[in-house]
Amino acid sequence: MSRGLAAQELSAVTASHRAIAPCIEALFDSGALRLTLAPWDLTFGGNTYIAAGALINVREAREATGSVEGLEFSLTGLDPAILTIATQEPYRGRVIRLQKGIFNTATNTLIANPRTWFLGRMKSMVITETNNSCTVTVVAEHYEAALGRPSPLRLNDADQQRMYPGDRGCEWVEAMTERNIVWPAREALMR
Repeated sequence: MSRGLAAQELSAVTASHRAIAPCIEALFDSGALRLTLAPWDLTFGGNTYIAAGALINVREAREATGSVEGLEFSLTGLDPAILTIATQEPYRGRVIRLQKGIFNTATNTLIANPRTWFLGRMKSMVITETNNSCTVTVVAEHYEAALGRPSPLRLNDADQQRMYPGDRGCEWVEAMTERNIVWPAREALMR
């Protein structure tokens, strides 16, 4: 997909050797966890993405045919501070973003700020420990997945009062559900 790419990015993408670094940003209550698959730390937008290299695996999460797919992030051999975040921070519904950065292989610098490739919410987190390693697997669903679920709100007075106490905007909605209204009125057409 070359739409919206700068000339330098386009030439880097069409080259025989592509240098692309995925960057993961997970937002927790205590702050953001930023990791990259690049072999060195990346800094852009005032944020530093820590090089995790081969410790991260990103793949599609398959659930059902026709569903909005998500991503599965697996992190192995983690820093104890990151493991503390995984075990003690609330994660469900928190934002996670995957960005793709294109960099120059001669200078090891980003050509432009990475572009968002996936934006979603964390759904589940599984921690698997063995004698000599620890793996944290985060499953995230895409933002569009929420659009397919029914909304729990209705256009009635009870929901309106719950959200905006004292508002009388929906007071007569239920009385009008079965009412037959002819518009415009017959008298208005005779003028």
